[in-house]
Order: sequence, then C-alpha cells, then structure tokens
Amino acid sequence: MKQVIIIILLLILYATSESFDVKSHETEWTAQAESGCVLKGTLINVGKDTPIALIISGSGPTDRDGNSLMTKNNSLKQLAEALAEKGISSLRYDKRGVGASTQQCETSENELRIETYAEDAVIMLEGIRATGNFSKIYIIGHSEGSLLGLMVAERSRLDGFISLSGSGKPAHELLKDQLSKQLAEPMLTAAKASLDTLAMGDTLTYSDPMLAQLFRPSVQPYLISWFAIDPTEKISAIGIPVMVVGGGNDIQVDEEQSALLAKAAQIKPVIFPKMTHTLKEAEKTTKANMATYSDPNIPLQEGLAAILASFIKSPKD
Repeated sequence: MKQVIIIILLLILYATSESFDVKSHETEWTAQAESGCVLKGTLINVGKDTPIALIISGSGPTDRDGNSLMTKNNSLKQLAEALAEKGISSLRYDKRGVGASTQQCETSENELRIETYAEDAVIMLEGIRATGNFSKIYIIGHSEGSLLGLMVAERSRLDGFISLSGSGKPAHELLKDQLSKQLAEPMLTAAKASLDTLAMGDTLTYSDPMLAQLFRPSVQPYLISWFAIDPTEKISAIGIPVMVVGGGNDIQVDEEQSALLAKAAQIKPVIFPKMTHTLKEAEKTTKANMATYSDPNIPLQEGLAAILASFIKSPKD
C-alpha cells in the first residue's frame, strides 16, 4: 500500500513539473531611456524573492527572442523559458529600434555608440532593482551582449555575470577572424586595414567599393566606439562571480574566445562541444550549423539552462 501511495505522489510531482505554464508568469515590460526611447521586453517572474537574469542579446537588429530580420531561432526565448522551469526569473528586451522598441527610438545610425546600448541595458536592470521583488540580479549576455553586460557591471551592482558565446578579443580583431573565412585577397587586406584605422579612432577617408556597405560612413562612429573596448580588461576587473560559456561548433565566436575571457577572469570556461552560436546543438558543417539560425523548432542545447541555473543559485560566499 505504501508503495502505491509513493508512486501516486511521484506521478503527481512529475505532472506538476511538466505542467509549468510559462505564459502565466509572463508580463510585458516597459522602460524609458533618458533619450525618450521606449524599450519593451518580456518579464518572466516565477515568484517573489527568486533570482532574476537580465538577458542581453547580440549585435545587429536582434530582438528579445534572439531573432532578427534574417533569422528566427527563438534561442533567447527558449533560454528564458528553460530558466523559468528551474526557478530563475528573467527579463529580455528588444534593443532600441528593433521589434517593439521603436517608440521615440528614432536614433540615426551615425549617432549610435556601443555606450548607447549599454545605457539602455542599465535602464532595464535598474528597473528590475526598483521593484524589490527579486533576491539576486544577474546578467546573461549573448555574443555582443556579453560585452554590453561587462559595461553594465561597471555601472550597476550585480550578483553575478554570465557570458554566452562572448568574444575575448576586441571586436575589430574578432571581425578580422570572421572576414578571413569570407573574403579573398586583395579585399581581405583592404578590410583588415580599414578595421585597424577604425580601431585607432580614425574614420575612413576611403573604402574599397566592395566594402562600402560594411564600412559606410554612418556606421563608423559606432564601430570606433565598439573597437575601443577590450573585453578581457573588463572581465578581469569585474569583481563579481563570473561564468563563461562557449560552444565548440560556434562558427562566429569560437571556443578560443571563451578561453580568453575565462583566463582573464581566472576561471575555467564551460564548453559545450557541439553548441553553435545560437545556443543549439549541431555539427560544424555549414548546412547543419546554419539550420540552427533559422529553425525555432531545434531545441536549446541540452544541459545549458541547468548549468546556468546552478551557477545562479549556488552560494557565492
């Protein structure tokens, strides 16, 4: 009889865990930057006094779910939902000018700086703090969001920081690596020279017509501000618990970048051997890898949410 009761209780517990309804814990989040830009996001609040993670997306027109005009993979949406099932609340948001964050966000490209996005992230984080509802606040920064998270950590108090597929090199050096796989000579040499000029803080007076879109005049001020920041310097001075996670099959930011960040933070990186840049498992072959950028049905890397949740919940004293 006791065995029957135990089995019934286990079945009830299993059914309860499987029926966790993320949607019932979601609310739309609104914050306003000093410029007047209205930022929109999704708060998943799994309960009062739970830890919360501010999830910051990567470069380009990337929305709260990890998608852009050209890709739809729902990687950050899947991550937030997986963390919720493990008792971690989260806030993820559309960058200014992207998705629902367009109201009064008509910032021209030549006015954008990396600091603009960092300031927006600070606004979101301080909004979380103002609620007083959460026990601890973490940042999870994906790709360029890792660098933004490090910039935020300089300005706002945090309980910890997680880099997901973040670069350990300054952005111009990472772009050189990426372009080396895409461009042939002499265009590659011209591109590297342009990157070096911008990294020195100088605008380009001439750009090869074939590279005109990449180095268009309106984007150069942003690139200069971005290239000036060394992520290893930021992470070495962060002064809070850090986790660095990378993917062995990431074709944009390889695991060497995670190793550089982790070394600077004096920790060991966590590497998922088959994880891609979209936080999903696939082979490194181009076709399989690219599928993870555009197929929202491919699940999140197995074990990723669990290891992040373990870090967030573990005592740090």
